[in-house]
Amino acid sequence: MPFNDDNGGTLATERTLLASLCQSGQDDLLRSQILQLLPLYSWQSGDHRAVYDVLARWTAEPAEIRSGIAARLTRIGFPDIDVAPYFEPAANLRGALEWLRERIARDPRETSCSDSPPNGIHRSE
Repeated sequence: MPFNDDNGGTLATERTLLASLCQSGQDDLLRSQILQLLPLYSWQSGDHRAVYDVLARWTAEPAEIRSGIAARLTRIGFPDIDVAPYFEPAANLRGALEWLRERIARDPRETSCSDSPPNGIHRSE
């Protein structure tokens, strides 16, 4: 199923990819593929980028992620991110992964993170 490329669809797909990194029971191969591709992706949501930055540097089991992610986000300056949506079931994860591959392949300049701040974290307005 193709994903809607409007802003709402993009944000929902970003959330699906992040939810897959937060939850147990996800296929390890898919998780590995997502973690390999996300550094190449230009986030549309600064909050999603902050969640990714925390998860990418943290090897933990889902229960530890659930109990500690809010504190880690607060330490990097994002105390107001609602983390509950990242623990809702990830819908159509394989479709979201394909969408991510297509976005990265579409235009490498579009997905470059070179204009991000040095810590990689930025908030969209």
